Amino acid sequence: MENISGVNWMNMATFIGRFSFSDPAGPVFGWPGSHIKARFSGTGIGVHMKLRNQADNENWFNVIIDDGEPFKVLIDRDGVYELASGLSDGEHEITFWKRTGAACGELQFLGFIPSEGGRMLPPPPPSERRIEFVGDSITCGYGNEASCAEEGYKAHQENNYLAFGSVAARELGADHISIAWGGRGMYRNYDCDTTNTLPELYVRTLPKQPDILWDFASWIPHAVVINLGTNDFAHPGLDTEAFVQTYLKFVRFVRSNYSEAHIFCCSGPMDHRTKDCILRVVGEMNDSGDKKVYFVEIPLMNGKTEGVGGHWHPSVRTHLRVGKQLAHEIRERLGW
Repeated sequence: MENISGVNWMNMATFIGRFSFSDPAGPVFGWPGSHIKARFSGTGIGVHMKLRNQADNENWFNVIIDDGEPFKVLIDRDGVYELASGLSDGEHEITFWKRTGAACGELQFLGFIPSEGGRMLPPPPPSERRIEFVGDSITCGYGNEASCAEEGYKAHQENNYLAFGSVAARELGADHISIAWGGRGMYRNYDCDTTNTLPELYVRTLPKQPDILWDFASWIPHAVVINLGTNDFAHPGLDTEAFVQTYLKFVRFVRSNYSEAHIFCCSGPMDHRTKDCILRVVGEMNDSGDKKVYFVEIPLMNGKTEGVGGHWHPSVRTHLRVGKQLAHEIRERLGW
């Protein structure tokens, strides 16, 4: 397999997520759930990838060929990876999905490479429905494939494809972006630091690059789902008034960029101590005349019936239940 050069990237694939196209060699990305969809002919396909930082070598991807079951691939070096072989000699579709979170690093996509005799075809169109999910490790899918809480964090057990946001988007036939980073909070992070919180990171195209800012006009969602606050409440001493005011400022910032979006502010599924504060935020927005901001109470995870993921995070079964609930909430409000 040989690398493809001189590619018109937007004609080659559909990019769903925040991608930086400033380097002509190929788009760079890092947020969880960023994925690339393409169509090709031939019996196999590979991908050429480059690590932006050689220490960021635990990025796992899901590969979906046509309607087949996802399988995971570790991208831990620069080079070409064979993703599929022995396919029927015809047309196929591939989805290449970043399972792991922002902390695992940023990568550069240098092109899909069809097998000998194959070729790339016009990419599939994006969905007309768009959702943005904003959150922390829960939204990432942290530890959702672990068998118990004591397993802690292992990168290969973090599967954003099965996180609640991805589940909800598939239920609704929508494309979605996840802006999420484990341990981050609305006002303060899990370690009680009030810098580099999720609202500060939210403006970035690439999670680790503060100088590359996202163009909010380039991808306008119909719905925004915010699930933040679990890390803020993780330790005693939280200034709840500061939390409320920071949350309110963030929702107003979201509204300033997405004037018509429906905004869903969630409590749960790991901690409901956020509830009263979020209700205040939603109430203030509604009282100011913004009736497209809603509170959603997600029932707490139930380890006895659903199991528990790594470090007491939601399991795949909990994510499935939450994703279906949110799909219902969004469908009811947007008429999808």
